[in-house]
Amino acid sequence: MRNYKLKTPAPDLFTKEDLKNINVPVLALMAEKSTMHDSAKAVETGKKYVRDIDIVNWKNASHAINGEFSNEVNAKIFDFVEQHSNDN
Repeated sequence: MRNYKLKTPAPDLFTKEDLKNINVPVLALMAEKSTMHDSAKAVETGKKYVRDIDIVNWKNASHAINGEFSNEVNAKIFDFVEQHSNDN
């Protein structure tokens, strides 16, 4: 990573107030073995502050969860969308 440089600044983190003010259903798929974040802490924070959240800490998944578990991730997304398709 010696020659790697961000071209855009890192986004700001959500504050607790930001999370409390989310008023739409949220699907969050966390990767248990990701080196990019602490997935257990993210799950805890999501459950604590986001009203309508379906959050999963995907066992044995890395940051490339969508490639490693593509069928399962797709099924989870489709189920979530179907579950909320009649929400107003």
